[in-house]
Amino acid sequence: MYLTLILLYFFPIQSLYSPMIELVKSMELYRTASPFDRRVTALEWHPTKSDILAVGSKGGDIILWDTEHFDKDKIVQGIGAAGSCQAMKFWPWDRDKVVSASINGTVTLHDFELQTGTVLADTMNSYDHWYCSLDVNTNRYIVAAGRNQGILHLMSTEGRKIFEYRLHKNKVTHVEFSPREEWMLCTASTDCTVQLWDIRFIKDRKSVVEKLVHDKPVNSAYFSHTDGCRLLTTDQGTNIRVYRAPYWHLETTIEHPHRFFQHITPFKATWHPLQDLIVCGRYPDKNFPGSGQELRTIDIFEAENGKTVAQLYNPSSNGLCPLNKFNWQGDALATGMGFHILLWNRQKLISRKQLNLMESMSSKPGQSSSSSSRNLASDPLSSSRQRPRPSKKKKTTDEDIDDLKKKTKTKTSDNTKTRKK
Repeated sequence: MYLTLILLYFFPIQSLYSPMIELVKSMELYRTASPFDRRVTALEWHPTKSDILAVGSKGGDIILWDTEHFDKDKIVQGIGAAGSCQAMKFWPWDRDKVVSASINGTVTLHDFELQTGTVLADTMNSYDHWYCSLDVNTNRYIVAAGRNQGILHLMSTEGRKIFEYRLHKNKVTHVEFSPREEWMLCTASTDCTVQLWDIRFIKDRKSVVEKLVHDKPVNSAYFSHTDGCRLLTTDQGTNIRVYRAPYWHLETTIEHPHRFFQHITPFKATWHPLQDLIVCGRYPDKNFPGSGQELRTIDIFEAENGKTVAQLYNPSSNGLCPLNKFNWQGDALATGMGFHILLWNRQKLISRKQLNLMESMSSKPGQSSSSSSRNLASDPLSSSRQRPRPSKKKKTTDEDIDDLKKKTKTKTSDNTKTRKK
């Protein structure tokens, strides 16, 4: 008995983490979809239905993707340009609704059944003021939203303003309530800080409980799902950081290439729901030591020591993967890759799931089993719902971004030479 206690004391991490690591290592690409005409900007799994995924796009479209069936998806059309969905959450009091924060200057509650939207907040000037982040406090019936000018807006579930103040100098990229302490709110910003607040006593910038200063602008700050005692931040440079409660000291720093570029959805590292494992997409960078020629993988790390424990990659879908989220059971991973949505699952379950999908396709009128098999296997980016895309403009893909930078530099240098002549 004493020997068992000693082993558990000195080797708790290995004994707890191994099953989850093995599960993650066994994941392979299971299904893909391309329902949007603009890139994916937000992902959110349904809190009780592990096969329902909400996905938002730069055009403001939001789809409820049923990952286990065909023709059961639900979609809300956005306004297109200047309507980007920046963040969203399932409505806790009606799981068939989604609340979103958008660049069009509104916080909107979407009803997918009635195809209606209820505006909870509106800046009335979306050219200068818009919403960038969102979270919902179930216990206190509060919706928190961050704006591009550094303003935090707290409102009731009916949209009544509770608090509004400029707490950050620049854009509030992320807001999140602690799963452990209902009064604690975390905000991240492009002013290079992550700040913790007590919403019971919040008044102005002096009300800050803790300020975590970063070297670069910060894209996100997520509390761990296991106990809420870790805070995971992703900056726009090369750092993924883990802070530890109760004093929020820096526990782990992971050097990782995921630089910022304006035409790519910002990279955000997220948590595994059952163990403190970190997932983040890789953006190879020649200026990063040891990087530049590697694959665009999805990397999995241990939170305690920053060790890489797994990497996910599929040759048929080799774009950049800035958004990655596990479902609440931890057995499926959703990825946003440009215009595409990728779904990863355990290898031993993929064959059975694909068989079920083919049977679902073959049950459609005029769809044979053989054609279902061809559609599922031959098209790596197929979708049960595809909106026609504009043919006038040629889109810039993830693979062309580095070339775009080079061309821009070349044009600039040519113009300079011309002026000199």
